[in-house]
Amino acid sequence: MKSAIDEFLEHLKTLGRAEGTLSRKRAEMLSLVKWMDQNEIGLKALTRNDLISYLSHLKTVRGIANVTISNTAAGFRMFFRHLAYDGKIPKDIGFELPSPKRKMTVPYDVMTYEEIKRLLEKSEPKNAIAFRNRVILEVMYSSALRRSEVMKLDIQHINLNERKIYVRLGKGNKDRVVPVGESALAWVKRYLDEIREKLNPKPEQNALFLTKEGKRIGSYSIAYLVEIARKRANITRKVSAHSLRHSSATHLMWEGAGIREISEFLGHTSLKTTARYCHIKTLKR
Repeated sequence: MKSAIDEFLEHLKTLGRAEGTLSRKRAEMLSLVKWMDQNEIGLKALTRNDLISYLSHLKTVRGIANVTISNTAAGFRMFFRHLAYDGKIPKDIGFELPSPKRKMTVPYDVMTYEEIKRLLEKSEPKNAIAFRNRVILEVMYSSALRRSEVMKLDIQHINLNERKIYVRLGKGNKDRVVPVGESALAWVKRYLDEIREKLNPKPEQNALFLTKEGKRIGSYSIAYLVEIARKRANITRKVSAHSLRHSSATHLMWEGAGIREISEFLGHTSLKTTARYCHIKTLKR
């Protein structure tokens, strides 16, 4: 089973799936393997009803949310279809595997204008790293970028004259072009003119945002700097790097942007996904 999982993940990798997606799929599959071992069920003996029992176990025993179970079921459908195609199991037991309906949820972590202002202004650029952190926050809010998109940015991906960021291989390996606000643009320009060289990049290093060792910043470092900014801004509820993206899109909606415009800005493939941002009417601005 574990070797079959490894082969499946390699297959997904060739399709361009992100590392985060591969890690989540591996965890989902290994959790199933553990359950199979506990119930003494081998791969070739596994049935569709067993998979349904496992998904029920996730909900009733482990208290996993419906959206997570739905994602897990979708992964199983792909996995067992792949195994059946390769002849590793007699038939596709994941075919039309049911999963709980996803409830359309409203982002709970949208920040008000005042909270965004505090988040940015409390991130004082006392040194090169602190300055870099402020620039990252400005860019994430201005252009609604994901963590993975920020870490992939190279210098040439920002056009200061046209006030645009070229997002390469975003979610789903899709490219898009997004605008940059004046404030974020000014911070980026200062960073490039005065700060980036202080982080000792090697001549061949094209990454925009660097660590203190001159290497490309990582996703967890971005998450950490947002958490530090949240504490300094005295925002007591839970917000994350993705909250900046949610907040950026919601503020566009407050300012009168249409759903299609916001959808293109975020790089969504479905207007239904974007519609999540259009239910927030009562939050104090």
